[in-house]
Amino acid sequence: MKSIACALLLIVSMTSLRAGDVVEASDVVQASNAAKSKRKKSTSRVITNADVKKSKGKITENKAPLTPIDETPKVSEVEQYETARLVRIAGEEKTAAIDREIVQLEAELVLIERAYFEENDPNVRDGAIVRKFRTTQEKLDAKKKERDALKTPKAE
Repeated sequence: MKSIACALLLIVSMTSLRAGDVVEASDVVQASNAAKSKRKKSTSRVITNADVKKSKGKITENKAPLTPIDETPKVSEVEQYETARLVRIAGEEKTAAIDREIVQLEAELVLIERAYFEENDPNVRDGAIVRKFRTTQEKLDAKKKERDALKTPKAE
């Protein structure tokens, strides 16, 4: 029963809308025509393909300059990072090796100094031991300078 009532209501509303649509449609058409007449016409002329063919103007093409192309391969950021990392690791390994040599030379200096004070013969002490101490000290100073040169950042 309810479905029949809904169907009747739907049919009645559709017929009433159709009758109203005719009146409303003509109102809409009249309004659009009025708006169209109020619009300003274009003052410029439309350029067509025929107009382009008739024109006497010259068409020129701009060509790319004949400069040589740089064909050197660009290094990607990953490759730059990898080379920088390898250089840093090599520098750290070299610094570590120099630090080990410095520790050995300092230990050798301590042994030479101890031998200096334990030696009773002044000729041996002032001759051979002092000479050995000075050469070891020079080697130690050179290694420290080399290490400092590696640790200081280089300006690029």
